[in-house]
Amino acid sequence: LEHDFDRVLMPDGKLTVDGFVCVFDVSDVKQRPIERQVEYVALILNSLMKTKKPVVLATTKNDEVRSHNSKEAEALVARKEYKGSIPVIETSAHQNVNVELAFTTVAHMIDKTRARPKHVPFREAAKARKELLDVAKSAYLNLLRSQVLDYKAFWGNASKKFQDNPDFIRFLEFFGSDSAKTIFRRHTRQLKEHLIRKREDTFLKQIPNLLKEFLPDLTTIGDRQWGSCRNLIKQHGNFNDHFVMLDQDVSWSDTEYLDSTDERVPFTLLSFPEAETSFRNHVNTLQAESRRQELRKQFKHILEDNPHVTPGKTLQEVSIFFLGRESYDSLSEADRKEVYDRHQQEISEDAKKDFVELLYERAEVFAKYDPNETITTEDLQSIIQELKEEQ
Repeated sequence: LEHDFDRVLMPDGKLTVDGFVCVFDVSDVKQRPIERQVEYVALILNSLMKTKKPVVLATTKNDEVRSHNSKEAEALVARKEYKGSIPVIETSAHQNVNVELAFTTVAHMIDKTRARPKHVPFREAAKARKELLDVAKSAYLNLLRSQVLDYKAFWGNASKKFQDNPDFIRFLEFFGSDSAKTIFRRHTRQLKEHLIRKREDTFLKQIPNLLKEFLPDLTTIGDRQWGSCRNLIKQHGNFNDHFVMLDQDVSWSDTEYLDSTDERVPFTLLSFPEAETSFRNHVNTLQAESRRQELRKQFKHILEDNPHVTPGKTLQEVSIFFLGRESYDSLSEADRKEVYDRHQQEISEDAKKDFVELLYERAEVFAKYDPNETITTEDLQSIIQELKEEQ
């Protein structure tokens, strides 16, 4: 970490020192009890006090400290020999909390004409620092989202484009260029992943309809598993209209096809679990439809064999004769009605034809009735009686 900062060598000879910042590590370290740390720092403070120069005790690593250790530091500077002249500044170099405050405090103690800066407790300062960093990071992310829309964008070009942007400058001040580059690359990676998901969703949504065209029925599928059916699709005459063959050794998303406007489905996507699920659903749908048609056919046979089903009767009137029959109970109400209505239409047409034939064959029975007058119930009974007598 120290290599990230410039090294400044002390000049040869005498060096004037106007004040001191004594750093007290208050974190827990194995085999270094806090009591030993306190006594060691006390020896340093005793030596510094003899110089009559201002001293600030900067407790560091407060981001990972326990409250007990911090209180030990406060108790140290409260000793009588220090006469309350040593302020304690809680800092965290890792989070850059109160670091500047430690130095400005000792500077103001040196320049006695100036008032000391306000002492900010670590938790309060850390909270303010986090909010500041969060705002800077959020602003930088928003900048990337609004300006970098191509996953193939280069960091060099983007950083040059943003060099005068205040949000970019502020982020660099807080986090550095390495963090900016890392977040930029994460952003472009997310752009690519989003494009891949979007394209894959588009392709996978086509598969159910494509299965209806390439594997239209159970006869075509037979007892084939999904792997064999994929080969069957590949051999289909319309394969090239809906699918595209890409390099089998490379993911389709790593080819130029990712940026293509071609909507054909990469054949390799048929090996995805989602594609196999679509196939299973397709087979289940075909089987369910096959079963439905078989039940409809059986119900039609039952209607044909039942003497109580005559023209004009509703399904509700005769449904008692079909209760408990699988072909009736397993069909939906809509299917029952459709089959029954079609059957009624057929037997009604047959009845009309029979009646027309009867008119021709027994015209003398009907000739004595005036077609312009309404036939009464008694007339119908008389006609039926005459027809029976002639049989």
